[in-house]
Amino acid sequence: MAVSPNKRAPMHLRPETRRWWRSICRRYLLQDHHLAILTAAGVLLDKADEARALLAEQGVLVKDRFNMPKVNPAWNVLRDATAGFAAAMRQLGLPVDDVPEQEKG
Repeated sequence: MAVSPNKRAPMHLRPETRRWWRSICRRYLLQDHHLAILTAAGVLLDKADEARALLAEQGVLVKDRFNMPKVNPAWNVLRDATAGFAAAMRQLGLPVDDVPEQEKG
């Protein structure tokens, strides 16, 4: 069964991500079971954005409890969320570069 283009995006997604979610539903014919994958992709977009914000604020390197530099754990979150988003989009057969404007670059 195809999903209506007027389907409501999950409220736990950021507003920008909800707009992206709805635009995907309008542009592509998705079935009900694809919505869970699309929602997971949206959550991963939000997590990547949170990690980017932390990296912008704290930097890629942070000090550990011994005052030694280490890679900011947000880097791993960004890497994993980006890879997960790409996998979800591939699973849906959608272009990986079809992301909200603020997520590009």
